[in-house]
Amino acid sequence: MTLTDQYLNLVNHQLPHAAKQRPYPVRANHCFARIILDNLFQDVWYRHLEKPAYKNMTAEQLRMAIALGQQYLRDPQSCFTANQNSLRLRQKLRH
Repeated sequence: MTLTDQYLNLVNHQLPHAAKQRPYPVRANHCFARIILDNLFQDVWYRHLEKPAYKNMTAEQLRMAIALGQQYLRDPQSCFTANQNSLRLRQKLRH
């Protein structure tokens, strides 16, 4: 399985499936992608990559994105923290 396939499997299947089983801050695949990518770049991801992201990431970026996604699978609470960080980066946190 290629790095791109691994990333897409995490975002489109594994994380949304896990969100049906346990509490996660989001359920939709594009939300998981946002959380992963914003935390990867510590900024709004599309300031760093052309869309679609998965076609434009380097191998190292894909590896790091996969590692983040796997961390969120192992520890759903880390996904809550990462989501808050993503929303902060996007200035969308409610006060």
